[in-house]
Amino acid sequence: MRNKFARFAILPLLIFASLTSFAQSAEDYFATPSPPDAPLTEAYSQLTASQTASARRLSRFFLVEQPSAIVSTALLDAFKRDPPGGLVFWNFSHAGWQDLAKTTARYSQILKENGQLPAFFSIDDEGGGLTFSPSGRNIPGIQRFRQGFTDLAHGVWLGKSLAHFGTELCDLHGRIMGQELAAAGVNFPLTLVSDLAQRLFILRGVSIDPTEVATCLKSFTKSMASAGPVIAVTKHFPGLGQNSGDTHDVESISTAKTLVDADRHLFPFRDLINFANSNGLQSRLSVMSSHGKFPLLDPNHLTTESSILLDDILRDRFGFQGVRVSDAMWMGGYGNLQGDSLYAVYVNAFVSGLDILMIPGSRFGGALRAFQQVDDGSASTNFRLALEARSGLKFDNLREKFGRRVTESLGRIDFTLRTLPYSHETVSGSPPRNLRVRDRARYYEILRALDSRWSGQLPAELQRP
Repeated sequence: MRNKFARFAILPLLIFASLTSFAQSAEDYFATPSPPDAPLTEAYSQLTASQTASARRLSRFFLVEQPSAIVSTALLDAFKRDPPGGLVFWNFSHAGWQDLAKTTARYSQILKENGQLPAFFSIDDEGGGLTFSPSGRNIPGIQRFRQGFTDLAHGVWLGKSLAHFGTELCDLHGRIMGQELAAAGVNFPLTLVSDLAQRLFILRGVSIDPTEVATCLKSFTKSMASAGPVIAVTKHFPGLGQNSGDTHDVESISTAKTLVDADRHLFPFRDLINFANSNGLQSRLSVMSSHGKFPLLDPNHLTTESSILLDDILRDRFGFQGVRVSDAMWMGGYGNLQGDSLYAVYVNAFVSGLDILMIPGSRFGGALRAFQQVDDGSASTNFRLALEARSGLKFDNLREKFGRRVTESLGRIDFTLRTLPYSHETVSGSPPRNLRVRDRARYYEILRALDSRWSGQLPAELQRP
């Protein structure tokens, strides 16, 4: 998920600053956004038995957000009857590996006991527990769970390592992360971005060179897949490095002037997908879409609701066979929507090509109801009107398309889940970081070789058990 950055005072003269100055100021942005509260009547616990019976096959289309790694009684009930595709934990409580492992294991055990498939368990984990940036400042990155895990560097350091160390640091990044996350029951991390290292991705991105981004991501994905039963979720298709504005707050629009420029940002995704398809890694790669707008590719829709980007380009032209997941569905303008208007967006995003929508836990019941009402044709007049206005389709045509998407998406999701063990079967009884001691030492050795200033950043990390 994209990171919402806290604003610092920026003088008007920065409008005329050089690109270097802009890059420096971009490092100042950091904060964790919180999903908005939703009415309790939309919670899963409010669903009736008849509703859950008809919605059962639709529940997998949601990645349900949880603020902390805590077991919810309502969700335990859902995992018995109508399991969501998965859960994503934001860790607002700053929990460690033990809480995370216990939580994923409990949900996983319920799935197995009730004859359900495994589920996706996710956290935001790109790297950035090591906060040192190339400018010499310490800037927190996106590594939501740190206690018990190896602290990793910002993505930009992986790109800087390519010239002297090839893909070794990218490989180590994936290997450490893959084994450690699997040991905590995480199998679907929202991880390294394929966005070019521009604008707000100057630290999170690997490089401004699309070839270098693709080279690193290929090594990272293969290494993560071999280290543990973990799917690498890269983001934010079709590449937000070119965009002006943060999708958490505003309509983020691509500044690309030509298709050649737009294609530079598409290249890492296309090359990574080709690599995955050629190396049997189709089920070990997922792509997160952005909420950005790309007028040269689709002048009328955000990526979230663009069949041109999600189906025509990502699925058909690039041949992507994995799970397509949304960014958080409360970001930007979506966060201002309620009721029929909001659920019309959910349905339209799904019909446009997304397989799983990331939604707040308090929306799970309402989302299931909405999908069920489209599926069985019971939508109210007002909901039908909202759906028709959002999709541009008559309700009967939308419902027909929805049915086709249900079949396609369930096939993708179920196939992928069947390749995974139950998460409680991979959980370790000791801190995950103890599993990769030698790899961690080499990882830090490369960082010191890249920049001597790392020597002052690492001793505490090396001494921690």
